[in-house]
Amino acid sequence: MYTLNEYLPIFVGDGLPEKGWDDGMYCLEAEHHDIPFYASALHITPVYLSRVVRQATGRTVVDYINQMLLMEASFLLQTSGLSITQIADRLHFADTPSFSKFFSRLKGVSPKEYRKG
Repeated sequence: MYTLNEYLPIFVGDGLPEKGWDDGMYCLEAEHHDIPFYASALHITPVYLSRVVRQATGRTVVDYINQMLLMEASFLLQTSGLSITQIADRLHFADTPSFSKFFSRLKGVSPKEYRKG
C-alpha cells in the first residue's frame, strides 16, 4: 500500500518519483482512470484526495490522470510498433474511438496524425 506522501508526487511533483515507476507510467495504473481507485489505494476518500491535490496544485486529480495517460499514449505512439487499437486496449479505453477522441481533445491532433509526426 502507498501512503499519501508516496502517491502524491504524481499529482504535485515536478519530476518522476522513483516509487511506483512501472512500464512507462509512474504511480498511475493504466487500467484505472478514476479518482476512487487512487483514493482507495491511499486509504482516503475521493473527496479528500481531490481537495488536497487542488489545494496543493490548483489542478484537479482528473487533470493529472489525463496528463499521465496522454504522456503514456504519446510515448507509445512514438516509440512502439503497437497499433492505435492496441494502445487503446493497453491503456484500458472502452474502444478505439474513445481513445482517439480523448487523445485528440487533449493533444489537438489525432493519434494517427501524431504518430506521423
